[in-house]
Amino acid sequence: MSEDFIFSKNAEILFRVLHRIRIMRGLLNLIFPFYGKVNNYDPNLYRYFAIGQSHLDTAWNWTWPWTKKKIRKTFGNALKHIDEFDKFMFSAPAPAHYEYFERAYPILFEKLKRYVKNNRWDIVGGMWVEPDGNVPDGESLVRQRLYGQKYYIKKFGKYSLVAWVPDSFGFTWSYPQIFLKSGSPYFHTTKLTWNHEHEFPFALFHWEGPDGSRILAHNFQQGFRALERVGLYANKASLIPNKESSPIYNYAFDFGKNDIRGKEYIRDFGWWYGEGDGGGGPLLAELLIPVNLTESKGWKFVKAALYFKLIEKKYGKRLPVWKDELYLEVHRGCQTTLYRAKKQNRMCETLLPKMEKLSICSSIFLPNASICNFIQFPIETFDDCWKKLLFNQFHDILPGSSIEEVYLDADEDYQYVFNAMGILKDSLSEEISKNVEKPKKAESDCLFFFPNHWAGKIVYFDRVINNHVMYMDDENFKDFKDFNYHIVEKPKGIGFQCISEQEAEENTNNYKDIDLKNEEISVQITSSSLKVTINKETANISSLKLTRDDSDFDFSDRKADGLNVLKIYVDEPNSNDAWNLDPNYREKQLNTIEINNINIISPAMHKTDVELAFKIAINESTATLSYIINDALPYIIVKLDLDYQEYRKLLRVEFDTNIKNDKITTGLAYGVIDRPTKPRTPLERGRWEFPGQKFISLSDGSHGLSIMCENRYGFHVDGTQFGMSLKKAPLYGKPDDFMNIPTDCPDNKLREIGAISKDKRKEIKDLGKHRIVWAIYPHRGNWIQAKVYQKFFNFTDHPIKLKKKIKMPKEFDKFQNLIDCSLDHVRISTIKPIFGKKNGLVIRLFEFIGKDDSGTLFIHPDLIGKDNAVKVYNADLLEGDRFLKTEQLNEELKYDSATHEIRFKITRFEIKTIVIRIINNQK
Repeated sequence: MSEDFIFSKNAEILFRVLHRIRIMRGLLNLIFPFYGKVNNYDPNLYRYFAIGQSHLDTAWNWTWPWTKKKIRKTFGNALKHIDEFDKFMFSAPAPAHYEYFERAYPILFEKLKRYVKNNRWDIVGGMWVEPDGNVPDGESLVRQRLYGQKYYIKKFGKYSLVAWVPDSFGFTWSYPQIFLKSGSPYFHTTKLTWNHEHEFPFALFHWEGPDGSRILAHNFQQGFRALERVGLYANKASLIPNKESSPIYNYAFDFGKNDIRGKEYIRDFGWWYGEGDGGGGPLLAELLIPVNLTESKGWKFVKAALYFKLIEKKYGKRLPVWKDELYLEVHRGCQTTLYRAKKQNRMCETLLPKMEKLSICSSIFLPNASICNFIQFPIETFDDCWKKLLFNQFHDILPGSSIEEVYLDADEDYQYVFNAMGILKDSLSEEISKNVEKPKKAESDCLFFFPNHWAGKIVYFDRVINNHVMYMDDENFKDFKDFNYHIVEKPKGIGFQCISEQEAEENTNNYKDIDLKNEEISVQITSSSLKVTINKETANISSLKLTRDDSDFDFSDRKADGLNVLKIYVDEPNSNDAWNLDPNYREKQLNTIEINNINIISPAMHKTDVELAFKIAINESTATLSYIINDALPYIIVKLDLDYQEYRKLLRVEFDTNIKNDKITTGLAYGVIDRPTKPRTPLERGRWEFPGQKFISLSDGSHGLSIMCENRYGFHVDGTQFGMSLKKAPLYGKPDDFMNIPTDCPDNKLREIGAISKDKRKEIKDLGKHRIVWAIYPHRGNWIQAKVYQKFFNFTDHPIKLKKKIKMPKEFDKFQNLIDCSLDHVRISTIKPIFGKKNGLVIRLFEFIGKDDSGTLFIHPDLIGKDNAVKVYNADLLEGDRFLKTEQLNEELKYDSATHEIRFKITRFEIKTIVIRIINNQK
């Protein structure tokens, strides 16, 4: 029976007739043993647990207005199935979908709520949408869980036990901690069955994060495809022998030599079934299998959590433990595709937590400041902005694999966030002005807010929030002007600093002049920190040394191309351009990068810096590659102003070094990960392009080279050479599939675009003007000793310039350190009100070097408020919601009213949420 027929309307009519005349059960009893034999397994060896669902992409080959229609169809079909079949149960994730359904169909939503209460409808997932698992930062993933689980608790009185991400393109290693601390000890996906080169070895396993958190994970096909592969359970669900302790499995594990799994395997088979991608399922052909086999073959309808609990109880101590990321051996291009989407996402990820911090800390200027009196903290505005950001992190939108119309809508959402935060910033500036001394003269002092607690040199770019103007897209660059920056020396602590424009200029210039030698084939630049030689013929760094290094170690491999080498490759994947990379792209390099002109600007913007600007032709594209070296900074700022006109080409920047090590480190969402520089096992070799965030660092113990970049996520390493993918220009999504647009499509834009020819749609690519900025940071020691993590945030998380012409009170020092942490290896990532409330404060910390420690958190007494008593405790990621049964996380902490400090303990890579409540003022 063909797949096309099974999915047809005629099949639904036929199956319904066969079921009603009671023939279906007999047919299945006859067919199923034969079906198993054809697929090399005995169906009688298994118990089957049927879990109904219907995967619905929030946006992909359609936009959100069309998805709304799909939600109505999918939820409506499920409600009808529940009415018709006594034991049928349905599972649906994505609270964003429920929220729409609630608003659009309130009567049906009340019916849905009753079925949730009666255990016929299962709320799963617990993330606002099913997001990409590689590009969103850690706080974004926490907010996905916070907004998702809180919606479930509010509407249904329960939360999801199962983290449900079936279709994401890889899974960050920090997920186990994030899921566990937000109520989900179980995790379900099907995606790792998509691996191209090597099969992922497990169907059921414990997944352990870098902090030690463990969750029970399930990875297998769904639908009819799963029934064809039940025989694989003898291998993928095999058990650890009782007498043995489980080894720790990861990508470096040698399965041929060290695997101790025995011949016993799990025979309780979880069958996730239901038409996917476009929703609408389960199909009747799928549903009638368990309906008719519940008695004769022992099939059971269950909720996903019940299946996980059964597996945990029967087999939990004998399951393998996987301690590594979950890497998808396909769709590697999604880490690079569509620069503008990733850039705007990263800007919002930085902006929203920073504005939350500013809004809280601004209350210090009120006459009766306290954490019960947040100045201008618009909870609804922040909620709207966060939901728009989280929505656009969906696993086809953010990866760049949706159609162009999806990104036109996303641009509007990002613009909304920038505008809302710009208006809030202006409002806060005005409110602060009302409560401080007025200037007697037209002074030019500027009030800055610093969002990170580390002291040191901060690079401040002249960006202001859009309105107002924080650059939203590359069109604002025009001819790529306006890259002015200042270097500000800030004291320790999160808080405010008043700096005149003259003082800012003096701070930036208060270093010695840089020594520059312009020779025939190279330019040599010496600062207090660096000795840099740049080849004028190639624009590469041919030599890079530390000024104060007795060993005279050269980071660049002079036998190779050097450092910061732009390379362009043919990128022609076999299928799905937007998702994939050509696996052989490194064999298809184009030698078409030419230097047209070099401009040495000394001084560049300040006396103490030098800028080298190379005009470059890259195949059909043009660019300006600039190196900015400032005496105050230990790293080189690299700026690429690019007019990209390449079709199916991959642009990368690569570094040939003299650094030898067997591992390289990249940042992750609330974490870091080491990967091999020379893979030894098949699974390691499958990770030839890998995801990362914030930085990539290679060190040999005595020296290291780190690359810090705000919004590039795809990396490669080969021994001493590593690189970063900058741009690729694929087709958008699947334009051919998108031509067949129904006449009843609710989106006018989509109906119009459906009339455009296929050739015209193929012109839509990730082309045009872009500015990409990164920093090259050579250092002694490894990334931890060089404080790369802190320097990344000092480089990218810029202070907010609030107000000009302002004169601060005499006691201004108190505004400079409002919230502080005694530990340098801990970041204060979030300061915000308790979710939906104003009677308390949430402070989220993250330990980022893998060290257990204890420290103190300082809260300025004026933020607490006079005569206020407080209660402080550790909380889960749902911010202490008592509905969540994690009492061990609700340990009370001590607040020292004399020193205004909270003492806490933190473990390796822990995401710690501290809640401060006012207990004598509950307004």
